Amino acid sequence: MLLEARGLHIAFGGVIAVDEVSFTVKAGEILGMVGANGSGKTTCLNMLTRLIAPGRGAMMLDGQDYTALAPDRLVALGISRTFQNLRLFKDLSVAENVALGVQAGMQAKGTPRRERAIWARVHELLDMGGIRVHAGVLPASLPYGTQRVVEIARALASSPRLVFLDEPFAGMSSDEARMLSKLLLDVRESSGMALVIVDHNVEVLVSVAERLIALAEGRVIAEGAAAAVLSDPAVVRSYVGTDV
Repeated sequence: MLLEARGLHIAFGGVIAVDEVSFTVKAGEILGMVGANGSGKTTCLNMLTRLIAPGRGAMMLDGQDYTALAPDRLVALGISRTFQNLRLFKDLSVAENVALGVQAGMQAKGTPRRERAIWARVHELLDMGGIRVHAGVLPASLPYGTQRVVEIARALASSPRLVFLDEPFAGMSSDEARMLSKLLLDVRESSGMALVIVDHNVEVLVSVAERLIALAEGRVIAEGAAAAVLSDPAVVRSYVGTDV
């Protein structure tokens, strides 16, 4: 098993945000995480990427406990992520933003820094994402959806084993979402990396994820194949407030 989350729990003041969440992710698997706003999805990702420390519980990657590892050590471990809000470097071009991800991966793995290898990887990702035409452009001049693809390409650039994506399809047109879906599937096919994707665009999410996990009020309420999870009465109630 690549990732194991065991009994993750955290409270802020007297409010329990995540309550005994456990799940696993296999190597090369795409897991979708769904739930209404406030269900604990992003808080789970923040714990799993060490932006916040769990109150209790454990996180294992390939059997290695990284629960107390510093966030800046995760690249070397093989973990990468994106955020709900774009975090691109505005003064760097699209290609330069992606190149930073390649360089970070090389540095973390002790790989010699070779310019030719860096730019070959950058161009590969830009081609896969359909954004090579924007290589020399500053991100701020591009549509939001395209900027999102740039950020995700940068997260993939370090060749991680596991990537956490927080609402990657948010704000995208249907064409942009399809382009991103293809990028994720192509990279998974070529590299075998696993992905955990949080998103409210369930239609697009189920087109790439083999399995879903649903959260409500910080707890796992359903897990399994997409059709079974989305038709689960507890999941339906968490979204619409009543059975349908």
